[in-house]
Amino acid sequence: PLRADAPTAFKTRYGATCNDGEPADVTVDNFWYHYRPHAAGCTLAASDVVTMPAAVSVSNQNSVAKYPEYQKIWEDGRLEILAIFGKYDVAGKDHADAGVAAFDQFIAAVRAEFPTAVTTPPSLPLDPGTNDRADDVTFELDRGDGTQLAITAILVNSVPSAGAAFNKRYAELATNADLVMYNGHAGLGANVRYLSTLGHWFPGKYQILFMDGCDTFAYIDDTIPKQRALLNPDDATGTRYLDMVTNAMPAYFVSLAGSTMALVRALAAPNQPESWGTIFRDVDAAQVAVVTGEEDNVFTPSYDP
Repeated sequence: PLRADAPTAFKTRYGATCNDGEPADVTVDNFWYHYRPHAAGCTLAASDVVTMPAAVSVSNQNSVAKYPEYQKIWEDGRLEILAIFGKYDVAGKDHADAGVAAFDQFIAAVRAEFPTAVTTPPSLPLDPGTNDRADDVTFELDRGDGTQLAITAILVNSVPSAGAAFNKRYAELATNADLVMYNGHAGLGANVRYLSTLGHWFPGKYQILFMDGCDTFAYIDDTIPKQRALLNPDDATGTRYLDMVTNAMPAYFVSLAGSTMALVRALAAPNQPESWGTIFRDVDAAQVAVVTGEEDNVFTPSYDP
């Protein structure tokens, strides 16, 4: 800053008005995250503003009408999904906690979407997220056409504090899952980075990872692509068998179940394939969901394996 006291002075002037709707959370250290210059009531003094011309255009690296690799997802006749939900507050016990509520909303949505699925545990309470013995739920469905569907949803206080039992469970499930989703706080990147260190991968196994937290596009690094590139000599970039979905803006807990179900519904209907752009229409637009690694996908509705 031009002036040594600039961060403190700027927060003092604008912290209460130029924020994302959470003024109580604004501090000098995190105002960069909460800062919203177009918020209602935010008026910046001319002396605090530098203006410059800018041009914006779509990158030539942006892909159009790319699809998930349906032919790889369903090549074994089975769709396996792992959905991790983190609590808003690690001490949350009921629906006053937005993370617990999102977990239960997802469970209810899966029940409604696949009513004949068999669950583990076999007898689920109405709100399993409020019951410590029902915070790990699996749905198994034989679709009657030779294909199967398995969805496991796990609720944790927080990913880093979940402990060795969760780490083991994650490794067991994520390794062969077609879709792995984390829904909760990004922790300014800490939770996303932690998950990147867990699990193991199979060579040639196509997977989709959805990091459904705030601003995860900014936090994802090349850890997982590097791991996968080592396994696949035909994949120097580490993305031939990986699509990573992230958010360029905050993802609100109230939207987590709906965003998660958007991907579940799309992948569960291989006879009605949807492009990534179409899938994202059912994801909360406020979070600006994007996918990376899809540029090498080969599937189209006319794809012939």
